[in-house]
Amino acid sequence: MKTFFKRFVFLGVFLSIAMSFVACQSQVKEPSAYWSNDYEETREKAAKENKNILIFFSGEDWDTYSTGLKDSIFYTKDFVDNLSKEYELVHLDFSESLYSQAEVAEDATEEEKAKAEELQAKLIEDTTVANNFLVNSMPTVLLVSPAGYVYGAIPYDESVTTVAQYVEQINGYKEAGEKVASLTKELETKTGVDKIAVIDSLFETVLPSHQSLLRDLAAEVPSLDPDNVSGRRGEYEVINAYNKSYEAIMGMDVLGAVDILLEPIDSGYLTTAQKQELYYQAAYFYYMLGADYSENMMSLLKTGYNLDPASEIATTIKMTMDQLQAIMDAEKTNTGDEN
Repeated sequence: MKTFFKRFVFLGVFLSIAMSFVACQSQVKEPSAYWSNDYEETREKAAKENKNILIFFSGEDWDTYSTGLKDSIFYTKDFVDNLSKEYELVHLDFSESLYSQAEVAEDATEEEKAKAEELQAKLIEDTTVANNFLVNSMPTVLLVSPAGYVYGAIPYDESVTTVAQYVEQINGYKEAGEKVASLTKELETKTGVDKIAVIDSLFETVLPSHQSLLRDLAAEVPSLDPDNVSGRRGEYEVINAYNKSYEAIMGMDVLGAVDILLEPIDSGYLTTAQKQELYYQAAYFYYMLGADYSENMMSLLKTGYNLDPASEIATTIKMTMDQLQAIMDAEKTNTGDEN
C-alpha cells in the first residue's frame, strides 16, 4: 500500500509539473485563425502573399508525440507570432477518431450521412497531400515553397522543448527557402540550357528525399535541350524514367515500369554507368513479381554487367547475379526432389 501511495503521489506531482509547463505556454485562442487544414487553399494564399508554408502532419490520437508538439509548441501564441509573418501554417491530422466519424452508420440521418461523406472526402484529399509529400510517419513537419518544393524537414527531437529551440531549427533552412524562391522566379524568364541550369540548382537546393516533386521540371529538359548542348539530357532521361516507373508501380503495373526504365537506354544520351543502373533497377522490378520472372531478371542483370564489368555498380550487379543463381539452382534441386 505504501509503495502504491508513493507512486500515486509521484504521478500526481509529475502531472502537476507537466500541466504547469503546458500552461506556461500561452495558447492561441482560435488556432484556425493561424492554422489552416486546407493545403491547396493555403498554397494559393502563400503564393499571393510571397510566403513559404509549414505543414504539420499528425496522428494525434495514435502517434506518441503529435499532441504534445501541438500543445507545447505549434499552437502557442509565441510560435505563431514568430512564424506567421513568413509562413502560412497548415495542420493535417489523421487521427483514428476522424476515420471513425467518417464511417456512415446504417441508421444515420441524412445530416449525419452528409457530414460523414464530407469528412471522407476531406480525408482522401489530405491523404493525397501526404502521399505527394512522401509522408511515412507522424509527426512530420515540412517546409515547402508555394510551388510545392520541399526545402526543409524538422525531425521530431525530444530534447527540443521550447518555441525558441524549434524556431531556431526552422530558421536553419531560411537560406535554402530564399534560394528556392529566387530560383523559382528565374524559371519564369529562362529558356533552353539556361533554364536547365536553374533546374539543376533547384535539384541541388531542395531536400534530396523530395526531388521527385520537381518531376514536371525534369520532364521539360529533353525538349529544352534536344541536342544535349548542356550534357545533362542523359541524367534527366534517367530521372524521368524513375519518376514514370514509380507512377506505374503505384498503379500496380510492374511490367510497365520495367519497360519505362529500359526505354531511354538506346536514346544515345546515357553513359554506360547510367545504362547499367537502369538495367539493375529494372531487374529488381522483375524480382518484385516473384520466381516466375527469375530468368527475366537474370537476363537484365547479365546485360547490364557485360556493358562494363569493371564499373563500380558492376560489383553490385555481379553479387546480385550470384545470389539469384544460387536461388534458381536451389529451386531446380527442390523441383527435382519433388519429382
